[in-house]
Amino acid sequence: MKLQQLQTLGVRGLADSTYTIGSASAPPPNFVVVTGRPGAGTTTFLDAIAYTASRLASGGPVPDSDDVLRGAGASATIRSVWWVEDDERRYGGLVDELTQAEVSFKRGGLGAADADPGLLGLMTRYDHTGETSKVVLFPARRVSDDLLPMSSDFEAAQRMIRFSQSLSRFAGLQRALAERVRNRQVWDGVQQLFGALSPSAKLIGVNTLGQLDFVADAGVRVPLYRLSFSERNAFVFAASVVLMGLNRAVVLVDSPELGLPVGLAARWIGAMREVTPQAQWIVASRDPELIQSVVPAARIELGRGAP
Repeated sequence: MKLQQLQTLGVRGLADSTYTIGSASAPPPNFVVVTGRPGAGTTTFLDAIAYTASRLASGGPVPDSDDVLRGAGASATIRSVWWVEDDERRYGGLVDELTQAEVSFKRGGLGAADADPGLLGLMTRYDHTGETSKVVLFPARRVSDDLLPMSSDFEAAQRMIRFSQSLSRFAGLQRALAERVRNRQVWDGVQQLFGALSPSAKLIGVNTLGQLDFVADAGVRVPLYRLSFSERNAFVFAASVVLMGLNRAVVLVDSPELGLPVGLAARWIGAMREVTPQAQWIVASRDPELIQSVVPAARIELGRGAP
């Protein structure tokens, strides 16, 4: 499942417009960069996709209308077009590759979702296997040291908060990985991806307190909280990609370049795409090298956002 088109009407921070990803005659590209000058609405563009997915999926929180509606507006509408793979069409009973959806939000009300029941079923199912399509958001605020996991059941917690902007989204990663230290596929996958993203530190094991152990660049054994910001950022990405099984996900990433030298974000996204070959990565960024790494058809340049 991949996003091919998004139309926003009355959404806070975005001008009313239709944004097409790639060509209508071909599957959407697997790597998309959303860019624009400050205030153009790149973060809100990702939010609009997350609002759509959360409204179409049952069993999760519905966005607050005040977060979606523009100014004093009474309502907002987001229309989307999704490209669906063969096995997903069979699962949902969909006939065509492309299927449309419309979600609405009303001030003081719940709004509505209008889509083929097959698409609703695809949006609703959620697990951490790499064979399940899902929409997952990485907000700009994703690195924290002082939050405890919301639930001992990592997958159940993520089902409920996978569209949230809260830092608690990633608070359970260390515990979830430590509990899977004997699962070689998961453990080795996180080790390898973390090493590709952050060669200055190495994930080596779990200590007697159940916390992860790392070796920093100077050869010193340290816990997660003593790593640098970029190293902890790398851990959030590496652990999330592997633990959540994002191989077929629509992955929304806000500002991957935060805390990184110019150009490194492009290499990070490239490394993560290598281990998620069927995923669609939609990235909001102003990093010049990252922007230039995609073809023009996979680049969305926003103008000045609406208030």
